[in-house]
Amino acid sequence: MSLNCVTCSAKVPEVQDSLSTDAVEAQDLPTLCSVWDDLRFHKECQTDSVEREHMATQTSPSRSLETTASTVTAPSAPTITEVLTSDESMSACAGLTSLLQFQKICECVAYIMLVFQVTCKWKLDIPSQVLLTLMKIKLNLSFRCLACYFHITPKCARENFYYMVDVLHSILKQFVVWLPKETIEGSMPVYFMVFTDTRVCLDCAEIPVQKSKCLNCSVRMYSHYKGRHTVKFMIGISPSGVITFVSKVYGGRASDKFIFKDSKVLELCGHGDAVMVDQGFAIETECDEADVKLYRPPFFFKENEQYKTEEVVMCRRIARARVHVERVIQRIRLFKILLQQLDWSLLECIDKILVIVCELVNLSPSVLGDKRFIQDDS
Repeated sequence: MSLNCVTCSAKVPEVQDSLSTDAVEAQDLPTLCSVWDDLRFHKECQTDSVEREHMATQTSPSRSLETTASTVTAPSAPTITEVLTSDESMSACAGLTSLLQFQKICECVAYIMLVFQVTCKWKLDIPSQVLLTLMKIKLNLSFRCLACYFHITPKCARENFYYMVDVLHSILKQFVVWLPKETIEGSMPVYFMVFTDTRVCLDCAEIPVQKSKCLNCSVRMYSHYKGRHTVKFMIGISPSGVITFVSKVYGGRASDKFIFKDSKVLELCGHGDAVMVDQGFAIETECDEADVKLYRPPFFFKENEQYKTEEVVMCRRIARARVHVERVIQRIRLFKILLQQLDWSLLECIDKILVIVCELVNLSPSVLGDKRFIQDDS
């Protein structure tokens, strides 16, 4: 479905009545009317006797039962917040690992509204507002479907989502932080025994997006690697599997090197640190200027070249160390709003949605088990 860069409204054509009144000719009307009168007369004669018998057998208790049944009201259906009463249901619908996390987030939202004296203009309570936003991010349901779940209008569901995205972003952004070097060295996995100076592992990912009718936006969004219109972002993951850096979202045309330079992630690294990247990052010059070591799988531009023995060993070691980066990206894609085709209207807040998703991933259990870390003998 194509959309404009700005909000546009399409007119729905009116449906014309296709029934024709010329099916019966004027000369046939007297005949049809007489036949209809005869049929109606016989029908009335047959129903008169039946009605008399029914009125004779009707008693007063039956009338009282009908009156009582009409006054009975059906029980109200439970709300969606009353249905999600387990950790499994909360994980499936909202992306949180436990009900306790959901309660703590709701308490933080209530505190922010109290401090800033925010008056809610929707009839939803705070848990319902938070749950609506998380369900949209996790399941990518339409606003019309969410309106049915929470018994509100689609317009209220849309406005509540955009408002709560800002609130959740301000609360959860503290869980994506650049870890100190001492913390990283103290939680180094066994796969990084050869790369103990690694500060961050970087990788880029793309999200499919609707095609725009604007030519400039369409060119900036088209990804030659994916062969479709996408938006692109870069994340940085510590060796222990924690997301420590999230870039802003770029058009699918942007290269990995451009996003790396524009995000200024090298300014966060110190002298002697190392970064581990994939083959698409041609950043040797930038790393040399910043005195940062680069770990990247070797690759060749000529078809006839072959790997040397030490290059094969290094490639395997880097692949074993970087495999958890792909596992973290896989967890990010469990949130369907970043997996399915992104609606054009959500691009205005996609940066905050991406940060919220990465924060929720950090709140989940680690991708590495306890036995995968280097044990301190002391």
